[in-house]
Amino acid sequence: MNDADTRTSGGTRFEAAAFHPRFGEKRDTGTLLLLADRLRYEGSSDPVDLPFNGLTVRSGGASDRLIFFTHLEAPGWSIYTSDRTVLVVLRATGHAEILGALRHIQRRRSRGLWITGMVLGGVAFALVALWSTRGVLVEAAADRVPLSIDERIGAVAMSQITLTRKVIDDPQVVTPLREIVRSLEGAIDAPAPTFKLFVVEDETLNAFALPGGNILVNTGLIRRAASADEIAGVLAHEIAHVTERHSIRNLIGSVGLFVVVQAMLGDVSGLVAIIADGGSTLLSTGFSRDFEREADEVGLGYLAEARIDPAGMVSFFRKMLQEEKTAIELPDAVEQTLSFLSTHPTTEERIERLQRRIDRLKVPEGGYQTIDIDLERVKAALNGTSSPEPTPE
Repeated sequence: MNDADTRTSGGTRFEAAAFHPRFGEKRDTGTLLLLADRLRYEGSSDPVDLPFNGLTVRSGGASDRLIFFTHLEAPGWSIYTSDRTVLVVLRATGHAEILGALRHIQRRRSRGLWITGMVLGGVAFALVALWSTRGVLVEAAADRVPLSIDERIGAVAMSQITLTRKVIDDPQVVTPLREIVRSLEGAIDAPAPTFKLFVVEDETLNAFALPGGNILVNTGLIRRAASADEIAGVLAHEIAHVTERHSIRNLIGSVGLFVVVQAMLGDVSGLVAIIADGGSTLLSTGFSRDFEREADEVGLGYLAEARIDPAGMVSFFRKMLQEEKTAIELPDAVEQTLSFLSTHPTTEERIERLQRRIDRLKVPEGGYQTIDIDLERVKAALNGTSSPEPTPE
């Protein structure tokens, strides 16, 4: 679609989208019009008017590329456009509140450019001397960041997730999975947060952990798991992301060597401020393949220590591999359900590596414990049906 299709000759019409509770987890798409004293969103339902007086304008999304609009007179509505020329058109209105909001966006953008400049300068200055030890420096800098920061940015990320995703609170679904988490917690021999498990309505084959201990498991993963051991393998992997502080290390790594070295020299205030302000990036930033491999290794150790058969982790990855191969011939809409695969190591490679590690493990005396949950009952509850209670012998 070209510009002529999406904007009137006066530059007052823009492609837009909106979130509102009436749409559930989905977004509505439509058009944003600039009128004399207001913005108007026209989508699949009645038009929504956002008067200039009291209009909130902010940037957001990856790299702040989206412009969001909210208003107290339109409760629950969050309307946005990716067409940043809307800022130019709004500035031309000369409205005092609008101009104030635009100045705030510009200052935020300028601050981002300033930080970027500092990072690039630091990297250019220290690249030759420090690049080979970058990973060690990032890990050491992370040790200087208090654990309370993990909880803070994890809470911010969690609040953003629950705005757009339905959390399943059926105890028949979540309680058995939380029992697996508790078993794995007992295998951790280092300071760690109290882990909390949540199930979210999402058919993607995925699970993820937030700093501070919140673990989110998608319904699609539960429905496609063949055993409780497979789910335990995924949970052990996600718990390892938290205990190894991969999110914090990710954020530290993103600010550049200059800030990291500054923290190592004793000034951690700037680093902590950047990390505390970066919680929203957790929703769009994946882990490196090195971090994924480390989570595999550490998670496998947690399974073995908890006397849970680590073969479940490999079994789950084999399922991923099969879906990965099938997705090659499927439409894009189905391929999107496999986003779990995009940032992780090659599935075949991780299967081979983990299998070699399992082959070297000594099976505990008496064998591995059986996870005492009925996965089929969990799936039945998830699907809104109920399985009969087992008949006492």
